[in-house]
Amino acid sequence: MKKIIFNIALACVLSMGISSFAHAEEITAATTAASDDYFDDDYSDESSFTPHNDIFRVWNKPWHEINDFALLKVAKPLHEGYSNITTQEIRSGFSAFRENLKTPKRMVNALLQGEIGQFFVELGRFIVNTTTSLGFADVASVNNKQLVPYHPENLHFGYTLATWGFGEGSYFVYPLFGPSSVREAIGTTVDFFTNAFDYLVPWYVFIPAETFLAFNETDKMYVPYEAITSNAIDPYIALRNAYMENLYSTRPIVSKPKK
Repeated sequence: MKKIIFNIALACVLSMGISSFAHAEEITAATTAASDDYFDDDYSDESSFTPHNDIFRVWNKPWHEINDFALLKVAKPLHEGYSNITTQEIRSGFSAFRENLKTPKRMVNALLQGEIGQFFVELGRFIVNTTTSLGFADVASVNNKQLVPYHPENLHFGYTLATWGFGEGSYFVYPLFGPSSVREAIGTTVDFFTNAFDYLVPWYVFIPAETFLAFNETDKMYVPYEAITSNAIDPYIALRNAYMENLYSTRPIVSKPKK
């Protein structure tokens, strides 16, 4: 059943992605004639990023409000209570365990990006961490002198699409996942299918386990979220522009073929 839901979600996001790319010229024209309403925040300085590329605003704004409530009114208080009855060491152990489970996904994306060195770094780290601590500690990083620079933050399918030359697309708010773009939303959906944990255990074990592991790291979401939105005139615009500017600044440089 979960696979069917994910397939439906993927189809919806892909269709929206196609729509956004098909309207690229309309977006560019709208960018030139855009009103100042989209620039009423601290992220309105000129840059190569187009902050008002927001063709899904009718969808995005309601989901932003729902996500805001879920994060600050539900998840944050629960996580603060959880933090009071657990230690930082316990929470860090669960975070390390979750990151170790993501290794197959990162290995797949390393290959798709042509990053062979990253692939073997991930493989080595997985072997060391799993055999020494079952993944509950990042033993591989202790006194580790790496021959190859390690960039796990880039090993997801959204970044893979970027290395293949796909643009960010319009801003897109993923329900309960938060800010995204068309490209990153497609990447997030595809990454669901490369979660090895999902294939090793039944769905009724995977869903609560993954929910708990994600909840364990909720502070990594609401702390930066509040830093961006707490003093903003329009939290939606502040979050959108901050996310898209960061996405633009960290995208890979794809060289164009010589004519």
